[in-house]
Amino acid sequence: MLNTNSIATATFPMRDGAPVYSGSTMIAGVPGQRPRFELTRDTEGATCGTLLPTGNAVDTICGVTVTCIDNGMPVVIMRADDVGITGYESPAELEANAPLRKILEEIRLIAGRS
Repeated sequence: MLNTNSIATATFPMRDGAPVYSGSTMIAGVPGQRPRFELTRDTEGATCGTLLPTGNAVDTICGVTVTCIDNGMPVVIMRADDVGITGYESPAELEANAPLRKILEEIRLIAGRS
């Protein structure tokens, strides 16, 4: 990860020098099944200095329950329905949603100070 000078390594099964695409591992919210893989990293707190930059597992920003995480890149996680969407919108629908863009920008600016 060039921005933070840290390393994340993904290990996945290979057969005859090529990746194996079939398997029985499932990840909630991801369609289908794939082979198991492992991700090891030296990325916790790479930008903010700690995995939870605010020191809390849960915060409320602009009335929205969020989790701020720095595990290679700072991110803010929240429930889709807490910002008035389902999570199934197309990119075009999300871009056209001015109230959504406004609240996300407000959350981003406040979280960025954490």
